[in-house]
Amino acid sequence: MKNKITKLYQSLRRVALYIRLSKEDLEKNPEDSSESIKNQELMLRKYAEENGWEVVGVYEDEDYSGSDRDRPNFNKMISECEKGNIDIVLCKSQSRFARDIEIVDKYIHNYFKEWGVRFVACVDRIDNTRKETKKASQITAMTDEWYLEDTSENIKATLRNKKEKGLFTSSQAPYGYLKDPEDKNHLIVDPVASENVKKIFELYKNGWGYVKILKYLNSENILCPYDYKRLNGIKIGNSSCENRKRKYIQNMGSYIIFNTIENPIKEKYEKIITIGTLVEELGSPIKKNVKMKVRKIDKNMQLFYSTSYNENIKIEDLTNENEYHKLNENDYIPNESKYVICLINELKRYGKVSYELEVEVSSNSNNAKLNYLTEVLKENNILSTVTYEKKPSWSMYTIREMLRNETYIGNTVQGKYEKISYKIKKSKHKPREEWIVVENMHDAIIDKDTWYSVQSRMNNQTTCQFTTGTINPFSKKVYCECCGKTFSKTKNRNHEYLVCSDRQRQWHDCDNRSLIRLDVLEKDIIEKINDNIEKYKNGNLLKQLNQENIDKKYFNEKKETLKKELQKIENEIEKKDKFFQHLYEDKVNETITTEQYFLLVKQYEEDKKNLVERSRKINNEIKIVVAKQEQMINSKSLFEKYHDVNQLSSEIISEWIDKIIIGKKDKDTGLRNIEIQWNF
Repeated sequence: MKNKITKLYQSLRRVALYIRLSKEDLEKNPEDSSESIKNQELMLRKYAEENGWEVVGVYEDEDYSGSDRDRPNFNKMISECEKGNIDIVLCKSQSRFARDIEIVDKYIHNYFKEWGVRFVACVDRIDNTRKETKKASQITAMTDEWYLEDTSENIKATLRNKKEKGLFTSSQAPYGYLKDPEDKNHLIVDPVASENVKKIFELYKNGWGYVKILKYLNSENILCPYDYKRLNGIKIGNSSCENRKRKYIQNMGSYIIFNTIENPIKEKYEKIITIGTLVEELGSPIKKNVKMKVRKIDKNMQLFYSTSYNENIKIEDLTNENEYHKLNENDYIPNESKYVICLINELKRYGKVSYELEVEVSSNSNNAKLNYLTEVLKENNILSTVTYEKKPSWSMYTIREMLRNETYIGNTVQGKYEKISYKIKKSKHKPREEWIVVENMHDAIIDKDTWYSVQSRMNNQTTCQFTTGTINPFSKKVYCECCGKTFSKTKNRNHEYLVCSDRQRQWHDCDNRSLIRLDVLEKDIIEKINDNIEKYKNGNLLKQLNQENIDKKYFNEKKETLKKELQKIENEIEKKDKFFQHLYEDKVNETITTEQYFLLVKQYEEDKKNLVERSRKINNEIKIVVAKQEQMINSKSLFEKYHDVNQLSSEIISEWIDKIIIGKKDKDTGLRNIEIQWNF
């Protein structure tokens, strides 16, 4: 039986050459020029020729790790092996095939034998038809995997060291910055995008909410970070693209169609014509609920549209301006057009060209699937493929994350994510307290006064009116003297009012039930602000400020209180961690059951999560207190900023006022105490 199998393998001659090269391989053998893609292929072709094998395919994966399971040409080769189109897989060494022991065992020693595929590594002398090489193969796979693991740990340690020094290590700069061409670990300000960052902070500081800001950005056609980077030739991460990909267009919204024309052979082609349109069949007009426009055209092609259908378009016909109308970037395609014609001047061997269309679907009640149908005229070898993506746009999440990003005040903020394993591409989000933040490493886009003003409002979780997207300027600023709860806004037909939010609980804790008119409160505050400005001009106000009291009493006490609470939380977290260790020991010693263990672990994780979150908030509060203290010490700049105030905004209230405390209305006089706690 063994002799029959050996003879069968000897009769199989169709060989696939698999070649791989990654950075890790070059680092391991920098002097070994034979590792190059070209030299690997020459070596393998010579080996195949000496053994009388016919090369039916060459599969190359450059810049892919040996542990990567998503190597495109590797997977193509595996598919051909499964179909029975390959008899032998030939590699220079087993490590070229894979550095993962699971992949080696799965294919070389299992599936390949099932499919009748022989594996040969000419340098390692590994052959899966020879039983004596199996152990050598497994040992080689194990040492290769150890090498990958060690390399991964070394890279992690190197990157962490760079991050702790404040060196920027990410492949992409945050929106608003560019990577310094003279130093890839340093950021420089992007003069265009940085203005948009400033505008977002300015709008939020002036009381705009996320919804109103994103509507403004989209209405002004300001490119979102994804679009801005893409259209400026900056490579976007695969994960960002994958989240937007669609198999077809179905729901309402805006989409991008990518039509790629590819030449899969060595012969060069000239003057190729393709046609395509977003309809049920070629030759039908575009539906009324669909708007299409040209987004991007490759410099090597021209686009036209026609309102009549012709299956035999000739190049000379395209000069007829009455029938064929040229399209430029940002041109809309009329709904009565029957198709888009693409004229490609030249398509190099193995070359690709593409054009992009933007599609807006205003309604689709039947959820009909819309596909962009394409056809290549005459040239049978040319491939035309269509992919779809949801059009990127500004979102509330993007704006919120930008407003929280310390990078804009000159700090490097890294280590937000951690890779689960060197074998797995996915990463997990790390707690904020584990991020690596190094201050003053590059030029700031946002000044610290604006930054802390914005953080203060976000930290107080101010809400906005969804219809207008405008933040109530008094949100989280007005408090009840009786119960300590915030005042919320309400209105009737004539006026807007503020009232203690305990009203929502049917006055459970408070009897400060009288409303206060918002316009009356605003008028009172404006008068007091202007009064303070006048006192400052006269030189009386600054004399009244007790600088020593500012420095040592109010703010220092507040900081000390927060630090004590922070220490208490850290002690509590330490206790929880010790409890968890004892809990595991109790499970091992069977003092508690497995069910009890997992129940207690769940509670431990929940408690620790809450403590860590509170710790994060306290650290943020301490930063805000420090900023307010500095602002108060430098209060001169505040008074010199304003000559007089005629109308209140979120920015003015945030700069001038820490809290407004409203007391209970006196039944006899109808008056109530209103205390303003100033920021100076």
